[in-house]
Amino acid sequence: MAVQFVGSTITPQIGCDPVSGRYVFALVNTIRSLRKVNILRFVAVGDSLEVSTTAGHTMPLLKTWRCACSAISGGVSIDKRPSWDTAVNNPDPNVKLLYSGYGVSEANRITVSARTGPAWQQYTQRRATAVRQVRSLDASMLTRITSVEDFILFPGQALVVSWEHGVQPVGGSIIFNIAWEEDEYDAGYNVSGTVTLEAAPVTGASVIMVTDSDSALPNPEVEILSTDGSGAYTKKLASGIKASVFVQHDIGGTLYTDEGKPYIEKP
Repeated sequence: MAVQFVGSTITPQIGCDPVSGRYVFALVNTIRSLRKVNILRFVAVGDSLEVSTTAGHTMPLLKTWRCACSAISGGVSIDKRPSWDTAVNNPDPNVKLLYSGYGVSEANRITVSARTGPAWQQYTQRRATAVRQVRSLDASMLTRITSVEDFILFPGQALVVSWEHGVQPVGGSIIFNIAWEEDEYDAGYNVSGTVTLEAAPVTGASVIMVTDSDSALPNPEVEILSTDGSGAYTKKLASGIKASVFVQHDIGGTLYTDEGKPYIEKP
């Protein structure tokens, strides 16, 4: 299986949440992904930012869990993904990185309905007294065996980090650093077509594609494609994904909606 992407990302400073059990980070390899995700390194760095006056302040215990991607909702997307090698700079947009935490609105918080594990847990920092603390830089979010053996997420799987048992001074934050590799896993299939009007190709027509793993579309995702100069469009989908396609175009101010093509699946 050929490597398609090797890179990393750094989260924004995530405000330390006073509520135990909150989810603060997730790597989600969705059902629409064509890749196997190999996690190469995953660490957290905590910074209290202020001098505490209370002996009870501690950095939190962070726990890493496995779950199905369908169990995760919410979160703020992290889109910046620097590549380590321009020859394999082709990240799959269906591999999602999310964060939340204190300061992120409840509507955008990561929520998880079911999980297994934890796969790993570690304190990022521990405060012994009001004036003394012990720091652990680059606290691993996974066992360090990842230096010789990848931690793998197949399509439909996710990894999520919860914030546990932390009482942090105001202004404290955590940054997650994660590096991963995406290997070709699913050949998928192409959905394509050509939009014409009276036998002439239509450029810039909107192709509305609705996809899901079930033809009944219980959890649909909508994407709008655009036809090229020859009226053509194409989209590569994971093998287990079904699609419905609808076309709308504007000719001289008149909108046309073509007959849809529902229940498209891999031949």
